[in-house]
Amino acid sequence: MKILALLVLLIFSALAAEEEIEVVGEKIGHLLRDLRFHTFTKGEIIYVYGSSTSGKSSLVKNFSDTFPEWKVVSTRHLKTLYFVKKMEQISRKEIKFLSKYFDNEEILQMIEEPGQIILPKKYIMPIEKLNKLIRNIQEIQSKQEQLIAICHPMEALHFVYSCAFNLSRSGSKVIIDNLDVEGFYRYMILHRIHCPLFTVLVYCPPQHLLSRVTKRNKQSLNIDRGNLRSYLRPFETFFQIYGSLENGFPIDSICQQTFLQTLKKAHTLSQKQGPELENPLSTTTWSALEMYVRKHFKNDPQILLYSKHPYDILLNSYNLAPAEMIMELKQIKGLDASID
Repeated sequence: MKILALLVLLIFSALAAEEEIEVVGEKIGHLLRDLRFHTFTKGEIIYVYGSSTSGKSSLVKNFSDTFPEWKVVSTRHLKTLYFVKKMEQISRKEIKFLSKYFDNEEILQMIEEPGQIILPKKYIMPIEKLNKLIRNIQEIQSKQEQLIAICHPMEALHFVYSCAFNLSRSGSKVIIDNLDVEGFYRYMILHRIHCPLFTVLVYCPPQHLLSRVTKRNKQSLNIDRGNLRSYLRPFETFFQIYGSLENGFPIDSICQQTFLQTLKKAHTLSQKQGPELENPLSTTTWSALEMYVRKHFKNDPQILLYSKHPYDILLNSYNLAPAEMIMELKQIKGLDASID
């Protein structure tokens, strides 16, 4: 999904570039001395993160089924809602009309792919109404560039995180899933937020990430094309989360040659995908990408994989089913619920 992928990339780049963030270290001492302007929330937040396709969504879904009193904050759904709300600013009438027939993700998919029109299967309508439906779709599709121009990455980030913190402030227990945790930490520092936070890193070995995205894409071709993923998306986020830092937090030991073979296969597959699934790694030549990997992991034959940020619990979704991961969370957190 081109727009969502663009948003994620903009968020990461904007966080690194913001002048405010560059001086966070200088601000912290002063901020901690004066607590009058800090926000202390009540409800606990479980923050689930990990590379794309690692199993975060499955974990959160099963968790919410087991512990319904916890409020789920879905980053993907909120980003979609953010885009649709921004679209309302330039096409309010069209969005209001289309909302009668489509959900937000279907509307976003049509905005992202101007060459396609999705027609609702559940309605039988006269030709006049069908023509009106198509005209409204074409109208919002023609404004894709305007939409991208008014979408600000920091605003989107605030839209997602403020939802979680507002729920926590009201006393609700929250579980949120996202690709990385760095932006979340920075947001807390910049906005002087203190909350009871528990971080869960969901990990899946690289070769199994590729198997999962391949399986997902085959299913999506027949069921939901909007759920298609770039074969390199899991690896893009993999580099953002993991490194070979000696002062990091240990995750796994993987063979660099095996990792390179897996990445090359994903790179080859990505070249056959359409431009709507283009990924920054797919536009890189294989030789340049291979060089980047060797530099990123210090060219060690056996990579000792580390998380760039601390975590409270590590869950390997390849070794553990969602119910087993929840059982581990239940035991560590002392959560009160029975798992069938």
